[in-house]
Amino acid sequence: MHPKRYFGGRSVKQWAEYLGIRPNTLSCRLSRGWSWERALRTDVKDVEQNRARNGIKRCILCELPKDVSEFYTDANTHDGYRAQCKACNAALNKEQHERHKARDDANREAWRKANPDKVWAIDTRRSHKLKGQIIEVPTAELARMRKHQPVCGYCGKPVVHNKGVIATDSGALDRISDTPTNRYNWEDLILCCMKCSSTKGARPIEEFLSELPGADAPAQIDMATTIRTN
Repeated sequence: MHPKRYFGGRSVKQWAEYLGIRPNTLSCRLSRGWSWERALRTDVKDVEQNRARNGIKRCILCELPKDVSEFYTDANTHDGYRAQCKACNAALNKEQHERHKARDDANREAWRKANPDKVWAIDTRRSHKLKGQIIEVPTAELARMRKHQPVCGYCGKPVVHNKGVIATDSGALDRISDTPTNRYNWEDLILCCMKCSSTKGARPIEEFLSELPGADAPAQIDMATTIRTN
């Protein structure tokens, strides 16, 4: 069947030039009985690929032709680039962030209130990492230790955790031994208050316990060790 040579006021050659394909390709599709709409619509992929090969691509948001360097690469698209340019993509991400910021902040705060032990464990690992110290204990185990030991392992006073606030009763991690190292392992770890951690420093545990007021300090150490190993 001989195809119609004109569609929408344009010839096969004119449509081929507009789409950036060979006229014979379009004529062959029309000769197979394809409608003009189908023949032109199926060439969207070829149009994008040909335009990308020439170094020019049109953004679907701002509808401006730009150099392909203004687009992020994307292996899942026909031409290897995202449909929107970098500027429009940044504006879109900012708009979505502002739209959902209040909801995300509320969800984050609700989670922190519902999981105080996990929050403490995460913040503690982060603060030690900033100091160059490595905690070789999983976050879940640190949270479990704080949950089952709400008091200082040295003096027995309750420990608290307020994000961004450092006080004498704030929860802290300390090494029982006086071996100089930047690593915290499970066998040498104890939860205590900030006051005891600062007072002990790098001194031997026996020397520090001898200065603690009260006669039940060794019992507190035994209690902390028992909780840690169970």
